[in-house]
Amino acid sequence: MCLGIPMQILETSGTKARATGRGQIREIGIELLADCPAGSWVLVDRDWARARLDPDEARQINLALDALESVLEGNMSVDHLFPDLANRTPQLPDFLRTDNP
Repeated sequence: MCLGIPMQILETSGTKARATGRGQIREIGIELLADCPAGSWVLVDRDWARARLDPDEARQINLALDALESVLEGNMSVDHLFPDLANRTPQLPDFLRTDNP
């Protein structure tokens, strides 16, 4: 299984870009996206930019990847990495709710 990681574009040259994310700098292909100026965030899978991300989406994905790494290291306390989800009751989407008219 492959996981996409958020990376920020450092510079572009034609259909390639240098990008940084999760402690590494890599050359990635940007052919699949219309516009990837320096400073933009993209989701990278197998060295290809697959989707544009806004900075908050990139932050949330990085927090989820941090949680995954933490659990793999044996630390089961990851609530601090999901502040938007911790300490609240999960809510069903409207289409699954039985009390929806």
